[in-house]
Amino acid sequence: MRVHVSRHRDVEVLEFRSGAVLDCSVAADVKAQALRQLDGRSDLVINLANLEFVDSAGLGVLVGVYKRVNLRGRRVVVAAAAPYVAHVMKIIKLDRVFDSFPDVPAAIAELSRGVPVGSGGTRTLR
Repeated sequence: MRVHVSRHRDVEVLEFRSGAVLDCSVAADVKAQALRQLDGRSDLVINLANLEFVDSAGLGVLVGVYKRVNLRGRRVVVAAAAPYVAHVMKIIKLDRVFDSFPDVPAAIAELSRGVPVGSGGTRTLR
């Protein structure tokens, strides 16, 4: 699986490409790719549109990226999660950590407003 980071106004968007499975077989590589590409000085939208399946290792990637960006005082949200991925995130209560938006443009618009997003954007994972 490949990861791509793009910039849209003052927000970065992390997108998963060439594969719809984020599991233990690719998690370490995906996390390393993501952390290499992120500048850490911008708010971040994690685009989940291409993910059809995620396991605990894959969720660990999302949390690891969140922690790195959040430690620098930046906000992280997710967008366009497929029903299965959204359900898994809700079961393990990551919906309380990540604010979720129906699509990337809505997430970018909210982050670009410069005001804190809901409760998820203000949590700190340790």
